[in-house]
Amino acid sequence: MKKVLALLVVALSSVTLHAQFQNIRTVWLFENIDPETGLRTGLISHRGTHNIQPGADLGDLDLRDADLARANLPSANLNQADLDGVDLSGAFLRFADLSGASFVRANLRDANLQNTLLRASLREADLSGADLRGADLTGGNLFGADLSDTELHATVLTGVRSGNISGTPRSLPRGYFLINGYLIGRAADLSNADLSGADLSDTDLTGADLSDTDLTGANLSGVRSGNISGLPRVLPAGWLIFNGYLVGPDANLSGANLRGADLTGLDLTGANLTGADLRGANLSDTSLTNEQLGSLSTYLSGLNYDEIEFLKPHVETNTTEIDDLKVMMEAMSVQMQQLNTQLGDLQASVAEKDTQIAG
Repeated sequence: MKKVLALLVVALSSVTLHAQFQNIRTVWLFENIDPETGLRTGLISHRGTHNIQPGADLGDLDLRDADLARANLPSANLNQADLDGVDLSGAFLRFADLSGASFVRANLRDANLQNTLLRASLREADLSGADLRGADLTGGNLFGADLSDTELHATVLTGVRSGNISGTPRSLPRGYFLINGYLIGRAADLSNADLSGADLSDTDLTGADLSDTDLTGANLSGVRSGNISGLPRVLPAGWLIFNGYLVGPDANLSGANLRGADLTGLDLTGANLTGADLRGANLSDTSLTNEQLGSLSTYLSGLNYDEIEFLKPHVETNTTEIDDLKVMMEAMSVQMQQLNTQLGDLQASVAEKDTQIAG
């Protein structure tokens, strides 16, 4: 009986201790409020005592659920801090180091986060009205965040995970779009994203991670790509990935390296192939237009004759275009013969001078 009572006491103590930690409240032991800005500095008690001031060192601290609303913390160090559930609404954090910190379900409404190092988890955080201009979120996580009226101009979003984002930002970095709750742009982390049926027309997915991404029925018209990592779970019909490029109808493949690609049977009508490298590509039954051939003519002139002859049968028949190619190749052949003749004359002249010198 005594053993049972002892175990019960231990269990109740554990529950009580857990409840105490769950109900920790921030106490401002000393507080100074700027009459002009309303920003706060001072000394708080929250799992220890901490100075709240510009340049404060709060790295690696456990500040979960802390009341830091309107805190004045420019250039502060919050590296690796646990800030889940924290209230930093209206706080001034410009130039602060927030890398590696966790802001899950944090309140950052109207916070000034300009030029911060914010490579952190912001899952389900409230960033409505916040100013993140110039902030570096490389590798961060914005899944489920509220971006209503958020300033994201010139924000670095390389490798940022997203999805289920709510609200409409006031601004976005150049070339980025918010589509179906995802931040779409260069080097975005779209792994495991559900973009089925999404309109991704004219977006730039260069360097994006598309591992296991669902692109069923997505509109990829005009999409620019290259250096894509990972393989999507599903691609729209008539599309494939080669050498990090999304290849299909109406794709923007200008300057793409498609050397050796198997493009058999693809419909590339409407695709921008200006400057694309198609040497050694298999274009059997590939649909190309005469306009596309014209845009490639400058590049094709640098290929050898056999490659040009190989490309011809796979392009829509157009006598004028083919005749132009033949004339161009014949002119090149005449130029080569003239160069050979000039080289022979030069060699003869050199030999004659050598003989004169020897005599």
